[in-house]
Parts: sequence; C-alpha cells; structure tokens
Amino acid sequence: MCLFCINIMHHLASHSLTSKVSHNFFFPEVARRKVYQPTQLHGTRANIKKMTDFLKQETRLLKEEMATTQAKINEMAVV
Repeated sequence: MCLFCINIMHHLASHSLTSKVSHNFFFPEVARRKVYQPTQLHGTRANIKKMTDFLKQETRLLKEEMATTQAKINEMAVV
C-alpha cells in the first residue's frame, strides 16, 4: 500500500473513534444555506386576509377570556 492510502485509512479509523460528528473524510458536512425572510409584508389580498383572520380569532379569544373572568368576578362579588 502506498503511504497516502495508509494515512487516509489511519485518519478515518482514528477520526471515527474520537469524533461524534456524523460525517466522513470524503463527504464533509456542508453548512445549510440561510433562508431569507422578507423584511416587509406586502399588502396583497392574501396577506391582508391572513392578518384579518388572525385579528378576528385573537379578538374572539380575548372576548371569551373576558367573559369567563367577568363571570368569576361576579361569583366572588355574590359570595
């Protein structure tokens, strides 16, 4: 065997025993690309619909929470 092949085999053997990273000598891990998020939401119909749906749902949940809180306050006032 050539000296280069022995060095590669030694590197692979020692590296696999000491490293917990899941990559090997020939195919190292590559960093993931950043997923860029838009900095501005455009006022398209779809985006406006999403925002209004979210606000409607949030308003409904807050009204329900206020009703239950008001009911608890009324119970405490009666007792």
